[in-house]
Parts: sequence; C-alpha cells; structure tokens
Amino acid sequence: SGLTLLLCPMKGYSSAYALFGTEYGSVESSFIDKDGALIQIPAGTAHFLEHKMFDGSADIFSEFEKLGASANAFTNFTTTAYHFNCTENFEKAFELLMKMVSSLDTTEESVEREKKIIGQEIKMYNDDIGWRVYFNGLKCAYSDNNVRYSVAGTLESIEDINCEDLYNAYKAFYTSDNCCIIVVGDVDENNVLKLANENLHLGEKCAEKITKQEDEINNDIEKIEKNIPKNVFNIDFREDIETNDIAYRIALNEVMLEILCGKSSHLYNKLNYKGLISSELTADYLCGNDYGLRIIGGESNNIEEILSEISQEVERYVTFGICDENLKRVVKAVKNRNLFGNESLENICSAFADCFTKGIEVLDIYAKYDIIKSNDIREELKTFSRNNRVLSVVGG
Repeated sequence: SGLTLLLCPMKGYSSAYALFGTEYGSVESSFIDKDGALIQIPAGTAHFLEHKMFDGSADIFSEFEKLGASANAFTNFTTTAYHFNCTENFEKAFELLMKMVSSLDTTEESVEREKKIIGQEIKMYNDDIGWRVYFNGLKCAYSDNNVRYSVAGTLESIEDINCEDLYNAYKAFYTSDNCCIIVVGDVDENNVLKLANENLHLGEKCAEKITKQEDEINNDIEKIEKNIPKNVFNIDFREDIETNDIAYRIALNEVMLEILCGKSSHLYNKLNYKGLISSELTADYLCGNDYGLRIIGGESNNIEEILSEISQEVERYVTFGICDENLKRVVKAVKNRNLFGNESLENICSAFADCFTKGIEVLDIYAKYDIIKSNDIREELKTFSRNNRVLSVVGG
C-alpha cells in the first residue's frame, strides 16, 4: 500500500508495543482536496477525531483488555497515534488495532456528546499552571502559526466541529502515504507484515497540506495573575530557521541547551547558588518545519534577574566561544541520555513516531551530534537575543 512499517526487534523482551500514527496534529487547520478546493477545519479537530476513532465498537478498550492489552491514544502538534502494549495475544491485539483505524464510524449525536467530554478536558488543562504558561509562551512567540493553539482547541472552536469535518480530516490524513506502523518487542516480523496487509485498509493520497511560513512575534510578554508562592515562567527564544535539515537542528539545539543551562552548566549552578530558582531549570526544544523554540522554564520570584543572568551567559559564550573539550563532554552526555532513555519500548515507539512526522529517522539525529562544531553553538546562541525572546509568567 505504500505505508511505512517500522519494526524494532527486541529479542527476549516479555512485552511488545505497537503504534499506528498519522502525520496529522493540531497545527493542520486547512488543506487542499483532490478537486483543488480549500478545506478549513476548526482548531482541535485532530484531537476530536482521535476520540471519535474509538466509536466503531461498543467498548473497544474492553476488547483490548480481554486480550491482556493496554490501549490508548494521543494527539500533539504534528501527530495522532493509537497504541497498545501487552505480554500476550500480541497478534490478536495488533489485528484489532489495524481494523480500528481503518474506518471512521460516528454520528452527529455522538459528536455532540463528545463536545461535553472534551470541553471538560479543556477546562482541566486551563486550570493547569504549567499548561497555561507553556501555551501563553507559544501565543507570544507566534502571531499566526497554529503551534500557538492548544492541541485540544478551545471551548469555542470545538463547538464548530461536526461530522463532515471529522470525515474530511480522516479522508485527507489517514492515508497510506501519511501514516506509519511502529512495532517494538519480541515479535515475528513476517506475521506483523502479514497482519498489517490483511487488516489495514487506508485510502490513497487525496489532499495537499498547507505549510505556513514563519510569522512575526505576537507579544514579548504575557502574564496571568495568580496567588501562588512562586511565579512559574517560560522564557522562549525563537529559532531563526536557516536550514531544512531538521535532524541537525534537533541535535544542535539539544547540545546547545545542555551547554547553556543543563545541570552541569555554569548558569544553572549560579542560579541555584544565588537562590534564584526554587526547583529544576527545564530546557526543551520544540520544532517543526516552520517553527522552532528553545524554552527555558522554572519557578522564581526573581525573573528579571534570571533574564539578566541568561543574557550575560549567552554573551560570554558568544564572546569567548565554547572549548572543544566541553563540547565533546556534552555531546557524549546528550547521546547517552537519549540512548538509555530509549530502553523503554514506549519511548522507542514515541521517538520513531516523532521522527516519522518530521521526515527523518532516529539515527539521523545521532549522526548529526558528531558533526557539531564549537562555532555552530556560538552562532546559534547569537539568536538568543532580546528581539527573539518572549516571556510567559503565571503568578503575582
């Protein structure tokens, strides 16, 4: 059929993990259909569709449970995935998963009921401080890119979703060219391929995605007043995307963030020693084809001083550079962390799925670590400027 099937044999493992993923997440809000018409879909449709894919059976979760399998699903910016893990009856559970994602069967009445459930989910996330500070940062960083919106949409946008939207999205994005199957564990590869061919039936490509270009920063600061002991913050630095080599971008930014504010960094230890942070300093890299953010977060009532310390540390590296010995040490640490983190079958599946939606393979990133030069880090740190920075705060 042309669908990508990724198998990672793990001989001797007692459990197996399978994932069906489609390169369709919350950033997709429109597409061009086979007739050349522009089709708009409300924010939150990908996540809503994830919920409704379970409508085909009275209780498909019970069917998985009867087989001894634990099933679930998730949607993020670029991916919707359905997965299960088990220690027995893998082939029967895999067959059930393939049949489940091969069709959509829902009604307007079911859609209306689901709006109440997803509405409660959205309200729950809106009450989560970490969630609010994260997405407020994204809204500051981008004025138009859909990455600025919560994956589940808003209470207003989900009210606009109907059956036609869901069927349009399913037909456009649940196609052989746009999906993948990932299986990890001690399984028979030939049987997996046979079961996939027999039970998975997807349409062919019938839509063109619309890629947005980078847009302007929307707002440099967003604060939500809340009476909490410590302010929660995210400092987001937008990436100046100058290359389509997303594997290199991931490797470079992971290493750069570790050098700048990892636990062994000068900055982290200075902030900790001065009592400017009350917990760990987090550092994440969020990227897609048309967006890239380096996100530094934590808890503090001295955010202005933290901003000053970050600026000073960046300037120090830009001026004096990074010694090769330090770079080699950090590259080795980042590679080992990612390698041992992937001993979990679930983590392996998630890593493969994330790379699939980015058009790369996991090992592509590992190959890029070894070509990073000190000057590459230095040049990238120059983008940590005031013009590229936004601040999101929840607190007093």
